[in-house]
Amino acid sequence: MPATPAMADTITVSTFAELQNAFTDAASDDTVAVDSEFTETVEVLELPASKTLTLDVGASFTVPTIQLGAGSNLTITSASASTLTVQGGTPALARIRTTGATLNVDGDVVLSVTASTDAAAIGGDPGSPGGTVTLGGTAAVTARNSSGTAIGGGSGADGGDHPHHR
Repeated sequence: MPATPAMADTITVSTFAELQNAFTDAASDDTVAVDSEFTETVEVLELPASKTLTLDVGASFTVPTIQLGAGSNLTITSASASTLTVQGGTPALARIRTTGATLNVDGDVVLSVTASTDAAAIGGDPGSPGGTVTLGGTAAVTARNSSGTAIGGGSGADGGDHPHHR
């Protein structure tokens, strides 16, 4: 008898600490669902290398930086038009670092990313290329950078792949 494929889990979180633990501990292909508003101003949200996760933004929240590990794949989505704001953090880091990774933004999510350095808002740190960024569904994405790239590589680097599907 063939093995039954494992079902992906949905892990519901309400705080930044729970969100980071879920990113670290979840199995690839799981969904991490945020169900409460919160603001984190210091810690970096990190997705480990080679992990594939879906982040369901069920409640609006703010983080300073999201770093995708090499070979990882993060899909940010929402069925409720909730907002994920990424701003602040260490000035030399991309707000959402995609170098060597893939970011998909889909569904009804509102993604607002603001940077003010030679690092990209979405993409690479200074001297590092951006990864693959795909936009889909009815996602509303605003990427701003007052002194560098909005989406792509950090200053002095390649831009990466940006197949903006709609």
